[in-house]
Amino acid sequence: MRGLRRTFLTFGLFLLAATLNTAATQTAPPLYIIFDGSNSMWGELPDASRKIEVAKQVFNNLDPALFTDREVALRLYGHRRASDCADIELAVPFGPADENVARMAERVEGVTPRGKTPITRSLQAALDDFNQHGTQGGDILLISDGIETCDADPCDLVQAWKDSGVNIRVHVVGLGLTDVARGALQCIADASGTEYHDANSAEALGAAIEATAASEPPPPGEPDPQPQGPRAEFRLVGQDADGNFLPVQGTLTRASEDPQAVSSNGRFVFDAGTYTLQAGVPTLNGVTYEPITQEVEVLAEGTTRVVVTVPRPPRVITRFVENGEEIRGVLSHAYQDGNEVFSLRPYEEHFVLPGTYDFEATLNQDNELAITETIVAGEDKTLLFEAVQTVRLHIVVRPEGHEAPLRQHQELMQNGEAVYRLHYANGGPVRPGVYTVQSDHALTPYVIENVEVTTEDPQTIELTVPFGLVRARYVFRGEAPTTDLRCWFGYENEEGRRISSRALQCDGRDIVVREGTYYVRVWDRLGNFVNTPFEVVTGQTTEITVQEQ
Repeated sequence: MRGLRRTFLTFGLFLLAATLNTAATQTAPPLYIIFDGSNSMWGELPDASRKIEVAKQVFNNLDPALFTDREVALRLYGHRRASDCADIELAVPFGPADENVARMAERVEGVTPRGKTPITRSLQAALDDFNQHGTQGGDILLISDGIETCDADPCDLVQAWKDSGVNIRVHVVGLGLTDVARGALQCIADASGTEYHDANSAEALGAAIEATAASEPPPPGEPDPQPQGPRAEFRLVGQDADGNFLPVQGTLTRASEDPQAVSSNGRFVFDAGTYTLQAGVPTLNGVTYEPITQEVEVLAEGTTRVVVTVPRPPRVITRFVENGEEIRGVLSHAYQDGNEVFSLRPYEEHFVLPGTYDFEATLNQDNELAITETIVAGEDKTLLFEAVQTVRLHIVVRPEGHEAPLRQHQELMQNGEAVYRLHYANGGPVRPGVYTVQSDHALTPYVIENVEVTTEDPQTIELTVPFGLVRARYVFRGEAPTTDLRCWFGYENEEGRRISSRALQCDGRDIVVREGTYYVRVWDRLGNFVNTPFEVVTGQTTEITVQEQ
């Protein structure tokens, strides 16, 4: 793997001359998008929308006019095979935006997140594609929701391009990132001298693509500006025994001085001298994994770049499946001895300490999931939560012959027990099966047998009930004393018990009522009124007036 790392850097510099030989024919430099199709794209953004779904929405809505005079291309990674660092593909070669934007949207729409995150390999392949296309530079837009999981630090590759004059800028969009991942991706933009964009919504992702499409190259003959920094810098780079990138953090300490925090992908300033460096990979447990200690010499000028080889802690990822298919996940929690140790965002890779953990995740009332796993040093572990199938169900209940649905919640019963309670407007998750749907309401109670919930997801079931309408109206001898014309409907049930409704408005509006004999109880603040019994017939509208005495 160390040889592969050297090959990436050497080959990239070798292609530089060829990349700069041919003049571009388009009036603006081409734009090359690298899109993350790795398994973690199943994860969610802060608004609970799934990352891959948001990305598909944004690509489907891209306007080719954004890319005026640019040719565009698309490369995907991690979208075909799990655990394969070679899973990168030029999905849409360079071509005019008015043709390729639709093709890019089609390819992104077909992505099913599966694999690893080979960012360095994808960037190197992009340089090959620029060379094959014969353009004098251009822009790469990297859209990723995680850090490099295969090769050497992509920051090193981009910095080598910059130092050698490769005329390709790398713009970066981080999609719903953790702090560690954000630092790793921002480092790429810093090395290229571009702006890093955080995207936690469809709007932010779309704006980042638009900003990159509209970016102008520096004037001819002038280099792309480097980020302005101090004269002397300290940079820490982490890798495992095979030369693969690892995020690291730790401290730099000089005799008789307090330790100073350092981390990979950051730029720090220290006085020249000899320091003790302690560094390792941070874990979700809040502990740095097996940190190493070594002496380092910080230079007075230029950049002191220290590469540390550290042990790689176990890496875990949570997946949620239902009938063998990936489903939306939720935050899971890890416990040891009954105490919560950390939580895991779904479909994202996390470093943890070795040990045995009890993992719990609650999808809904039917899926309070729990598994126990032993995590071993150095392994990549997938935590698989297998869910019982549920579907999102919305039940609409209407009075017979009328359009307006009843605004009352429903209970789903099986074997005489209430299994679910559904909100009349929002519905909820339900297992497929046959249910009795009922609602206990003073004026509109109902029981509907043998309602079948299928495996369609989501689904809406529309039901009708045999009710009538009542329009009740107060009639005053003079002017009404208030606009609050409340009243109550009452009746006797089968046991002879008097039942009264909640407060209603007797101002002529439609009131849904089941069939039967009723009376109106008036509000004494409005005056003295004649007691008015009335009959309600299914499917008919009953008009009643309540006369003031």
